[in-house]
Amino acid sequence: MTDTRPSVAARADRSAGGRPGGAAIAALVAGLAALTLVLGGCGSTGQGSAQPSSAAPAPAPPSATTPAAAASQDLARVFPSSAEPTCRPAGSQDQLTTSNGSAPVEATICDYSRVAPGALVIFARWSDVPAAQSYYNDTANLGPRIENFDVWQSNGVQQGPLYTAQSEGRVISTGLYSGLPYSWEIRTATLEESNAVFGQVRFRPRSELGG
Repeated sequence: MTDTRPSVAARADRSAGGRPGGAAIAALVAGLAALTLVLGGCGSTGQGSAQPSSAAPAPAPPSATTPAAAASQDLARVFPSSAEPTCRPAGSQDQLTTSNGSAPVEATICDYSRVAPGALVIFARWSDVPAAQSYYNDTANLGPRIENFDVWQSNGVQQGPLYTAQSEGRVISTGLYSGLPYSWEIRTATLEESNAVFGQVRFRPRSELGG
């Protein structure tokens, strides 16, 4: 990042007000003569234009190994789609805390309106498997299943439980990785849209995640 702030020399203020008198002018001329000799001696080395050593350095960019970056990498490792440009970190306003008080360690909300109007996908990592299960249970408590599938697959291999319900005009489909603290959820207007969005999401198989 380029520091666009002025140097210390450029920011020095002119604190001595008024015009100088004759003696001051003579002193000023003598000072300028001495300065000319100094600058003339420095000209051959190219050091006359160096920035003052007291100038504040530009702030360093954030390290790629900060906890926030590491957490995002962990979620993307499981759900590659969570790193897409249309995704954002979830906040308290998204109300992902479960009915028993469990909250995700991290979560990302992705806009899939390119597939279906208003479609959202939520990827989350939980503190443990029971916390992820409580999120799944909250979906199950919304009402009866509206599709026959109770498990979900990736590349033809079962990955974990699935529950799809309808609430307040929205279809909510929640899936877990069996034995792992990760969940995904698709929110759409219809079941057909939910299936279309699911077909666009990239998942890592549980066998590659230690499950």
